[in-house]
Amino acid sequence: MVGTTGLLALLWLLLFGAAATTRGTPAALAGGAGVLAVVVVLGGVFDVTSLSLHPFYRERLARAFAVRAVRRHDDDQVVAVPYDPAEHTTLSAYGTTAEGVPFPEVIFAAAANLKGEHRTPPGLGAVSYTMSARWTGGPDVGWVRTDDLERIAPDRLRHDLTVQGAVAFSGAAFASSMGRSSRWFQVLLAVSGARLGSWLPNPAFLRRAHEAARAGDWAYPWLPRARRLGYLVREVFGSHPHHERLVHVSDGGHYDNLGLVELLRRRCTLIYCVDASNDTPPTARTLAEALELAWQELGVRVVLDDPWRVDPGSGESDAPGSPLAPRLAHTPVVTGTVYYPRESGLPGHVTGRLVVGRAVLWPDLPYSLQSYAAHHPEFPYDSTGDQWFDHGQFSAYTELGRHVGAEARRVLRNRTATSADDHP
Repeated sequence: MVGTTGLLALLWLLLFGAAATTRGTPAALAGGAGVLAVVVVLGGVFDVTSLSLHPFYRERLARAFAVRAVRRHDDDQVVAVPYDPAEHTTLSAYGTTAEGVPFPEVIFAAAANLKGEHRTPPGLGAVSYTMSARWTGGPDVGWVRTDDLERIAPDRLRHDLTVQGAVAFSGAAFASSMGRSSRWFQVLLAVSGARLGSWLPNPAFLRRAHEAARAGDWAYPWLPRARRLGYLVREVFGSHPHHERLVHVSDGGHYDNLGLVELLRRRCTLIYCVDASNDTPPTARTLAEALELAWQELGVRVVLDDPWRVDPGSGESDAPGSPLAPRLAHTPVVTGTVYYPRESGLPGHVTGRLVVGRAVLWPDLPYSLQSYAAHHPEFPYDSTGDQWFDHGQFSAYTELGRHVGAEARRVLRNRTATSADDHP
């Protein structure tokens, strides 16, 4: 990410420098006018999202992760078969199997950027925007049924109303607007096309459009058929009003990097949360931000059980003098009690349990994984900007994830057994 931004800045500096050295000669002015004409034509004819990295990112994710389980006829083994690149996994159909057997509801957490009208807390700059088989939208922009959205959206926008599109939006880490993660170089990302965020229908606008249609206002505008130059201009200047036809959607981490607030919004009473954010020790800053946001927006209070045990340095190595001793946590799992307010509508004084598994090192990890960590001081805090993991990195993080998951299951099982013994 740093290298990409530096290269873009260098190219633009070279461009401006070349323009300055021409001293306004007729040939230079004609060349500049030609470039401006090309930009206007491209922005007026083509969809500006199609000229960004978003379609490439969406297709790359599909090639890597879009697979289905198929039973081979020759050996009766179940194997993973990639989707055909031309096949779009319709978002509204995601959540049920072909036989109609219920499937866990998957909610893709993204962020809708709202700027220029002071509709978000200072420094946040984004609100929740989720995509699922049933509903798309958020509490600040409203919701619309996903199947209705697929039906009314123009073809160009419908490409993003797929599972591949939802995954791409939820992971659009660098964009022209990045909510709480806003940086100075966003303008470079906008004008260069090196951005992953894009524009989706604004549920609030759809509601107003339907109300106008019922009132007989036939002149009320509708969704654009493509995202033209005007949307690129808004990205460059950071103009994201809440009443526009489309909202700019980017990584869910620009609002809540864990997706935890959305589970609390849905009043879940047992939550497993995997915290793979590369927080700089000693504290779990991303988890703290999510809990603070849940209290501010939902009135949900979470009391953690001894949270300092998951911080590096809290663990003790069995081998004195181990090079990993300062980096070891006592445990990768922290639990907590969720207290929902009376306004949540839950019967009685219902509380929930939160189980958070963090990507940290602890003494019980196998020797092979600790050896890898000893030779790679950045593990397990590699930057998300590193999108080219080698075999060793991928294997190490995969193995760490398995052990964190097993430890989270063990901690909750032991706590459940203890509670049963205390309350016969």
